[in-house]
Amino acid sequence: MNRALRTLGLPLLLLGALVAIGSQAWTAARVGAGMSALVACGLVHHTGLDPEWVMAHYVGPLLGAGAKLVELQHDPGTGTTGSRAAAWARGRAIVRGGVGCTLVLDEDEAALRSFEDPPHAPPLRPDLPWPEGSAPLDGPANPALVAALDEAFAEPENQPGRMRQTLAVLVAHGGRLLAERYAPGVDRDSRLLSWSAAKSVIAALLGVAEFEGRLDRFGPAPVPEWRGPADPRGSITVDQLLRMSSGLAFDETYGAVNDVSQMLFTHPDAGAFAAGMDLLHEPDSEWAYSSGTSNILARILRDLFGRDVEAQVSWSRTSFFDPIGMRSAVFETDASGSFIGSSLLLRDWQGLGTLRPTPFARGDMERPAHPSQRLDPVREYTHAESTRGPIRRGVVAERRRSSRPDPAHVAVGTAGGLCGPRHERTIRGHRPFGRSGDRAPGAYPIRPG
Repeated sequence: MNRALRTLGLPLLLLGALVAIGSQAWTAARVGAGMSALVACGLVHHTGLDPEWVMAHYVGPLLGAGAKLVELQHDPGTGTTGSRAAAWARGRAIVRGGVGCTLVLDEDEAALRSFEDPPHAPPLRPDLPWPEGSAPLDGPANPALVAALDEAFAEPENQPGRMRQTLAVLVAHGGRLLAERYAPGVDRDSRLLSWSAAKSVIAALLGVAEFEGRLDRFGPAPVPEWRGPADPRGSITVDQLLRMSSGLAFDETYGAVNDVSQMLFTHPDAGAFAAGMDLLHEPDSEWAYSSGTSNILARILRDLFGRDVEAQVSWSRTSFFDPIGMRSAVFETDASGSFIGSSLLLRDWQGLGTLRPTPFARGDMERPAHPSQRLDPVREYTHAESTRGPIRRGVVAERRRSSRPDPAHVAVGTAGGLCGPRHERTIRGHRPFGRSGDRAPGAYPIRPG
């Protein structure tokens, strides 16, 4: 009997290993297909980049060796970007007017396309300088600035995986632009993908929602999955989610089968995926960077408007983006209607970073009294990555902490960073991805002196 069990044991073990490997390969292929379709759709639609360039220079390096198994097709007539990974997994992203690109999984594509874009505020006046208008900027006269821009766009290691591939750089001082430069194919009218810089946008929107009485930051987070009487997650607050100290388990190590990739590229409701995670630590006892908690917050914001995407988009414009002059903002959603990532002009990223309200360019409008003009509560919210409590994952967390001085507000992303310091001088840049070992690219204060 024992010999028979031992004889069967090895084949069963091998079979189990093959099933596990096959499952991971399937997941990796779905992630690759979903990411390729969604990211390429955004860059082609928002930034105006060529699909072949996007695949070769942006999506391909993100996928690494797996890029050889991915095929990409873009149909400008229907606003559809399709992908196929490893011959069997498919991804499909569609353009939906004012909410950009949405990944279609098992959702009703016709229902997604029925979204009606709410009215936009008029664009800023083209004859006025930033931040009041959108007038072009002459080249910088300062030789040091010219040299800095040259360095930002240089490629000292011109080889795959080690290229900077800077898309845009902007320098501001005292509320005025000093310099900006864009890569070929990109200009000041190109929207740039946010990646994790969108965390600051979500945090600011939640600040406005609380000001309007829609949300209790210090009460239990309104997450349906946590409402059971014995659920230990029921005590997690919105404030703890904002500070990434909820204690929820979440694998933020980037790869083909980790939590963050599955959440973003294989699930129609990213917030629901993250809300299903177990409680790993007592809330407020550990800090850990987590895109999962940000998507739970985005889902909470969605539910404040009864899952009405058009109402949510309209409110975000009239309550936050328009009053501070961010007329280019497009906040994409997942298939469930939760905000998932944003695309803005680089000038608007700068405006968000400084949180400096700009006068309405229209002479027939008076600026309404609104929390976006009372900046302290919004600034408090944009400091969503506060490091209160012990720091885990020391190297990553320490790098994120050291990338900004206090007091400053930051969300660092794979494809760019957002920093809203209270210093007078800031520099902002956008790259598709950073080189291995680099501090995450983005905006950093230039210390006085």
